[in-house]
Amino acid sequence: MDTSPPSHHSEGPPLARCSSWVWRRPGGQGRGYSNATVLVYPGLVLIEPRNLPRWLGRVPPVRYDWPSIVLQRLVWSYRLDFPGVPAILLDIDGRLGSAQLSFGWRDVVAPTLHEAGFVVVEDVVRGFEAPHPLLLRDHPGLEGRLPKAVLR
Repeated sequence: MDTSPPSHHSEGPPLARCSSWVWRRPGGQGRGYSNATVLVYPGLVLIEPRNLPRWLGRVPPVRYDWPSIVLQRLVWSYRLDFPGVPAILLDIDGRLGSAQLSFGWRDVVAPTLHEAGFVVVEDVVRGFEAPHPLLLRDHPGLEGRLPKAVLR
């Protein structure tokens, strides 16, 4: 589902390509394998689902071209300085979802998204896999720059 304002198109090769595990509500997706590919273009992030058997759970394709993007670092340790897992927050069919990237992307994804032209908002939260929305009261300058599912 496309929940972004129309503006950019994927022309030419992507700036980056990464395997991802997409989290969405209601669950239904398995764990421990990549169920999508994240493609980063100038001004555009595409989530392309992998062709997996239905019983493994499928995710819809997502096109994200909002001006800002949230990169959330999920930390399951009691120490917030633990590197954590990077995840891009998404609006998937009007609900909050995320594309969790491999651990090796933790130092690469923010500069790559900056290079693609996004204003990157980095957030560190405790948790294992469920994304956490940003709160409008904490980020009033982002209103209209992020999907409503991501900024509440």
